[in-house]
Amino acid sequence: MGTSTNAILAFGFDIGEELPDSLLPEDEDEFFDFEEWLCGRLGLEWSEGRDDDYWLKRRAAIEAFPVDLVAHCSGDYPMYFLAVRGTESTALRGTPQRVQLTPPSEAAIICMREFCAEHGIEWREPDWHIFSMWH
Repeated sequence: MGTSTNAILAFGFDIGEELPDSLLPEDEDEFFDFEEWLCGRLGLEWSEGRDDDYWLKRRAAIEAFPVDLVAHCSGDYPMYFLAVRGTESTALRGTPQRVQLTPPSEAAIICMREFCAEHGIEWREPDWHIFSMWH
């Protein structure tokens, strides 16, 4: 099995490798999964016997949330980029990706600012950034 490096483009800002306490998993050895955290926050907890309806609700809830936390750098030692949801574009190694940059709405940026305030993340003016993920 080889190594893959992917390019990621998103609108937001880097928050480094340290997550705020409010996002940390209870088990410090557990890998942080933003979508799982978000679903727990929204009351869509994992349960036995989930059906297709659960997955539809889950996908809709994630897509409706205006903020995304994008892992980058390395799968084993991730760093995090706070992005406006829907602005992330990934080019897989060796595959050019066409990108159309559409600035996010002011409402999306306000939601991002509120998320930062709620979780103790230092606000930085968001902009377009390109970074990588090594798998």
